Amino acid sequence: MLDFAFKHPVQFQPGEEFEYCNTNLILLGLVVEKTGGMPLHDFIERNVVKPAGLRHTVFPTGAEFPSPHAHGYTKQTASGKIEDSTDWNRS
Repeated sequence: MLDFAFKHPVQFQPGEEFEYCNTNLILLGLVVEKTGGMPLHDFIERNVVKPAGLRHTVFPTGAEFPSPHAHGYTKQTASGKIEDSTDWNRS
């Protein structure tokens, strides 16, 4: 995903505008893995989930979804109507 993102020119200079993009989250995950010395899901489990006592929280590493789970919705659709995007492939 980063290769794809970096093939495109920036849309504006930092600090001039804001537009949500998952690229920053991917980069943050890589920084956490590098500095933490372990995969992101292990770091989150060890340093966030367990210390906070979150017994019913999971960090899926594949396509699996726990049940029940929250649903995500978006109006960034071809029709412009709000749709449930929970099962969309994020890549």
